[in-house]
Amino acid sequence: MSGTSAMAIEIPGRGGTFFDSPERFNRYYTDPQYSPAKTYYVSSNGSGDGSAGNPMSVDDAFARIAAGEEIRFRPGQYQGCWQLGEDNSGTYDAPIVLKADPGVEISCCSSGRATCFNLEYADYVAVDGFTLKGGSYGVRAVGGYETHYHQKGVAILNNHISGQYKDPILSGGSDWIVVENNIAHGAGSGDGHGIYLSNGGDWMIVRNNETYDNPSSDFQINADPISTCDDEGISYDDPLCDGSALDSVHP
Repeated sequence: MSGTSAMAIEIPGRGGTFFDSPERFNRYYTDPQYSPAKTYYVSSNGSGDGSAGNPMSVDDAFARIAAGEEIRFRPGQYQGCWQLGEDNSGTYDAPIVLKADPGVEISCCSSGRATCFNLEYADYVAVDGFTLKGGSYGVRAVGGYETHYHQKGVAILNNHISGQYKDPILSGGSDWIVVENNIAHGAGSGDGHGIYLSNGGDWMIVRNNETYDNPSSDFQINADPISTCDDEGISYDDPLCDGSALDSVHP
């Protein structure tokens, strides 16, 4: 999927409609005037208080981050994996932003989910501007199989992600997600998709991405959650499995 052609669709207006539904996308994406309530500056060897002149470690920033705040990565080489979950999510009005200055490169870890940024049941998180290499996933954004347990409001923007054993970008059970202006290539034999959208997510924007050299498919969509529901003993046509994002409760 290439970003070389002109795209006529504009970013949805904040509080407007998207295909006749009130939009619920990440405010970092829809609101040009948005600014975080607080920014934690981090560096690869940071040990300070998180101010612009005295960055803290990434681990310290993730331990403190809350809705409406941003973690700003200063240029440098990083190694590790970090996670946000339902207990440290953003909200529709106050997203969490993970933002890279130019020149940030992260080598993803090889333990646990082996994911540079694992967003597991975490709502309203934006990941913007990173170079992510290795691991199993670059960005993994997942919620539950039931509609009301879907993740909401993730924005994956302007990243260069490559060399993952499974997929550079994976979503599952994720509603109101934006995947835009990313480069995703060199996935490995563990799964082999450049961008993989799975398990029944609704209300998505995916555009202006470049994907190549991925052995299974550059861009894969599994539009329903049937296999996940089968694993839980739930019928595919049960509303718990085959519901719509329109029916889910948003924070």
